[in-house]
Amino acid sequence: MPIHDWSGVDNEVFHDFHQSWIVELSRSLNDRLPDRYSAMLERRAWRRWPDYSELVMDSDGGATPSTARRNRIAIVHALRRLVGVVEIVSPGNKETLASHESLVESVVGFLKAGVHVLVVDLFLSSPKLHNIILDRFGRASSDLPPGMLLASYRAKGPADDDTTEAFLEPLGVGAPIPDMPAFLEPDFYVQVPLEATYSKAWDSCPKDMRYLVEHGKLPDE
Repeated sequence: MPIHDWSGVDNEVFHDFHQSWIVELSRSLNDRLPDRYSAMLERRAWRRWPDYSELVMDSDGGATPSTARRNRIAIVHALRRLVGVVEIVSPGNKETLASHESLVESVVGFLKAGVHVLVVDLFLSSPKLHNIILDRFGRASSDLPPGMLLASYRAKGPADDDTTEAFLEPLGVGAPIPDMPAFLEPDFYVQVPLEATYSKAWDSCPKDMRYLVEHGKLPDE
C-alpha cells in the first residue's frame, strides 16, 4: 500500500492510526521472531527494563527510570533482556524543541546501552533527526533529501570498533513501504513487515479518518 500524506491531519488522528499500527506490528513480529524473543507494547511501563533516555533524579540525587508510558514496541529475550525497539515517530515527537530532543535522546540512549533501534518516520524532518543522532556518535551527516525515512540502527557489539551502524531507506508519499531489519543481536536480525501491517492498520481506520487523510477534508466540508 502506498504511504499516505499524514501532514494535513492533527496529532490525535495520527495517534489513532499509530496505536493500530503498533498492535499489528507487534502481532506480526511475534509470528516471525525466533524462540525466546517477544515483541511487547509500551515497554517503559515495566520498571525492570528502564528507558535509558528518561532518567529522573530521585530524592537522594540518584538516577531512576521514569515509568511514563510511551507507544513503542520493545523486543525482549526471555522476557528479561531488552534487545531492540521499534519507534514510530508521531507529530508530537517534533511538536516542540523539547519533544524533538527527547526523541533524539531516547534513540541515542538505547543505542549506547546496546539496544538496537528501528525508527519509522513518516514526516518531513527525518533526515535532520537522523543526522542529529549520527552527530551524537561523532559521525558525519548523511546527504539525504527532506522527506520520510526508515532508519535501522545496529548498536555496537562486543567485537565492533564502531559505535553504531545505520541502514537507511528514504521514502515519499505514494511510495510502498519496504520491510526493514530489526536487529536482535549485532549479527542477527529479522525483517519487520511494515508494508503488510501498515495496510492492516489502515483498513481498520474509521471511514471518516481515511477520507480526511486522502482528501484533506471530511466528506461534508
